[in-house]
Formats: sequence, C-alpha cells, structure tokens
Amino acid sequence: MTPGDRLRAARLNAGYKSAAKAAAALGMTESAYRSHENGTNGFTAEQAERYAAAFGADAGWLLFGDELSGPEITTGAVALSSSAILAALVQSLHDKGVLSGEETVEIYEQALLLLEMQQAKADENPAYGQVVATARELIEQHLRPGG
Repeated sequence: MTPGDRLRAARLNAGYKSAAKAAAALGMTESAYRSHENGTNGFTAEQAERYAAAFGADAGWLLFGDELSGPEITTGAVALSSSAILAALVQSLHDKGVLSGEETVEIYEQALLLLEMQQAKADENPAYGQVVATARELIEQHLRPGG
C-alpha cells in the first residue's frame, strides 16, 4: 500500500466520500489533493500531519504504513517528532529575533549532524531510512540557511 493509498483510506474512513470534499475541507485545490492520493506527487511530513489531523489518522502511518515495528518505530518516531519540534522552535525563535541567522545556521548544522549519526541504522533498515530522510527533509525545510 502506497502513501497515496493510505491517504485515500484515511479520507474514506473519516467519511469524506470524495477527494473534492476533502480538499475543500482542507482549504486546498482538488488537483493538489488528488496528486497526493494518486501518487503523482508525494507529500511531506508536515502535510501528513495536516492530513492526519483532518482524517483522524496517524501521520507516521500515512507516510510509512506498517513497515516500522518494534523498537525501530519508537526510535523513528522520536527522531521525526524531535526534528519537527526543533524546526518549529528554532523557526519561532528566529522569527522573534531571539536567534540570529548565524545561530540558526549553527543549530541547523548540529541537527543534521545528529541525523548523520543515525545513518548506519538507516542503511540497515530501509523503513527507518525513510524516517531519517523525512526528518532531514523537515529540518531542511525549516532551518535551511536563509530559509
């Protein structure tokens, strides 16, 4: 089952009989939503969180399905949620002028270094590798120098 298949299942389970109604409820175009459901375009961790909240689903499941189990799911969930929290916090502090651009770049580099330390585990387990890649994407979206 692909992420798009899981998104469709979550939508239907939430009672949205059409992609058009779901897109309208989410405040997005039907074509953008459909491209996620049909797999034309993937969706980010941030978008998965939005879909999960709207459809009463789990963002991790939308992105990865049941591929992660046991200790890997716990470690992966911690890595992903920690990355999301870090990105949001640093962005907020930067926007408020508490952190300078240089300090934001330093945090960005440290966050990526921490993810690199997880790379060996990611290389051994493709599903965990997806979590690390998603965490990296999330950090890069929010903490990219000049971003």
